Amino acid sequence: MIDTAAYAKRLEEHEHIAPEVAKVIARERFEIEERIVTRTELRSELDHLAAKLEARLTVRMGVMLGFAVSVLAAIKFFG
Repeated sequence: MIDTAAYAKRLEEHEHIAPEVAKVIARERFEIEERIVTRTELRSELDHLAAKLEARLTVRMGVMLGFAVSVLAAIKFFG
């Protein structure tokens, strides 16, 4: 996170940009940086989604295995 006032002042002093323009540039840069996703945030979200998907697949495989065993038991019992 940047200090917009300090950044605007630096633009004014070192880059010779008008104060009004420097403030707009600083504000826009701040807003853009607020929307940027870091690798850590992205990795965290991906790990969360992977865990959620793994849980769903585990439940689905358990249901399919239970159904298959039930069908085989029914065939043996009635067949």
